[in-house]
Amino acid sequence: MGNDKARHAAIGFDLAGCLLYVVHIEIEESYIRIIFARRAESKEEFDYALWSLKKRLKNDRPMTSITLCIPVDVVESMKEIAPHKGFSGYQTLLKSYTSEGLRKDEERYSGMSTTRLIEALKKHGVSEAIIEEATRDLTESATIE
Repeated sequence: MGNDKARHAAIGFDLAGCLLYVVHIEIEESYIRIIFARRAESKEEFDYALWSLKKRLKNDRPMTSITLCIPVDVVESMKEIAPHKGFSGYQTLLKSYTSEGLRKDEERYSGMSTTRLIEALKKHGVSEAIIEEATRDLTESATIE
């Protein structure tokens, strides 16, 4: 096989949760050949985390409706708590709870913690005010959805 095929690079997680940098070629429409794969370096981890954060901050992400069966007393408790936490209703509070739990699990299983990302942003000269604003935007974006 010649070297006339275009090489492509990709970054993403394997099934074990390791962030990998992979170079491959497309042989046919449904076949690829991996040239090499390695653990992502810290700069690549940072770039991936930043890309992921930007993607999450977009307001035009596709949405889907789901149906949940939740005990009535839980819904009533959320209705009481929502205004105290500054939410307009229990559904927004439920989204917030879901987002909080998801962020914790993503941080735990992805290997790229929010703390490490914030440290890297500071190291690259991003101001504390901008980091706080981005974090607030991210939380509000996840809550509004």
